Amino acid sequence: MRKLSLLFSISFFSLYSFSQSGTMQYSGGKSADKAAVLIVPFEPFMYISEIDRQVGLENNLDGKAVKSEFAKALDLYLYQTFNEQFQVLSFYFMEDDVEQDLTYVYRSRKLEYEVLPEESTPKAEEKLKGIQTKLSKTFKKEEDESAYGGQIVTERDEKNKFMNAIISDQKVVDSLNNRYNASLYLLINQLEFRNVYGDFTQMEGNTYDRIAKVHYTLYSRRGTVVSKGLATTPFPASDNNLESITSTYFPILAEQIFNAVNMDITSTKN
Repeated sequence: MRKLSLLFSISFFSLYSFSQSGTMQYSGGKSADKAAVLIVPFEPFMYISEIDRQVGLENNLDGKAVKSEFAKALDLYLYQTFNEQFQVLSFYFMEDDVEQDLTYVYRSRKLEYEVLPEESTPKAEEKLKGIQTKLSKTFKKEEDESAYGGQIVTERDEKNKFMNAIISDQKVVDSLNNRYNASLYLLINQLEFRNVYGDFTQMEGNTYDRIAKVHYTLYSRRGTVVSKGLATTPFPASDNNLESITSTYFPILAEQIFNAVNMDITSTKN
């Protein structure tokens, strides 16, 4: 495939090995004797982006490939970050039976927007609040889902919300426990890229900011929510290099989730 895809593929295969169940897991290393966390990637249509056209042109990729590369990179940096403390299992490379498990999770959980408490508002959102202006335009979904990743673009909301995953049936978690025996299940519910326009001068000069958001929910093996929320980071609209975006800003997102998860796990134990 393209050079960029090959680069990510090499990175993944050097970090992971296939388990018997078809998921990928780390073999050995610091986390070998640690509790296991299973990372469940976002469902393909839970990808909202206002930047794919520029990124696609810069990297000679179509929309579907842009989304795929972002998904792979997010999984990679979550793995690298969580591997310091956990044994990491990933659904990313799937065999048929594993894909059925993933579909089962998607069909069994309910996605619902929740408003973040004021004290939980990410710093990146606070930083951008002063320059962000409300746009009255409602962004419509691309008619051709094969072009630029089937982006879902919703009407902007002044409230700071995140997408939560609700699993009300304990049988779903029990099924995951029986198959993967993880202590924690990290559900990535949505990946989002937004443009943050200050004024028309910034739009014309391509000097406005963007913001990347990852919505997540962490469940314990008992089916209780341990942590949930939103990781965010700003980045400049002038940067459309996919490798630059992922290598610079995805570690920030992964670290935010890791820190929040650790904080919530600690507070739950106390």
